[in-house]
Amino acid sequence: MAFFLFVSLSHMITLKRSQTANCTGAYTLVTIRGKKFVCPAWVEVPMDTQMSDVFVEPKPELPRVEPQEDKEWAFTGSKGNLYTVARKGGGWTCTCPASMFQKFKDCKHIVQAKNEG
Repeated sequence: MAFFLFVSLSHMITLKRSQTANCTGAYTLVTIRGKKFVCPAWVEVPMDTQMSDVFVEPKPELPRVEPQEDKEWAFTGSKGNLYTVARKGGGWTCTCPASMFQKFKDCKHIVQAKNEG
């Protein structure tokens, strides 16, 4: 396993996010048997290293996703009933009975509307 640690002459240390606790940017300094480490990566650093000497790379920016506009579709059910699928505020609803009983699964009308865009 390769660790990326950059030490300059002034003891400024830069950690990759993957070297921190759960990639959150959290770390600590630990001294054991006369050696100092940045944990949880267990990277050895000079003994005079302070918390202020350690810099964690910033989080990458997440891509911005434009919200889709609100829209409605009309579908005829298998028994000839008319059902309305609506996309509002990023959420999906359908007026069919299956949609009312399947709270964690999309009904076939919502699936069809998602495929149509």
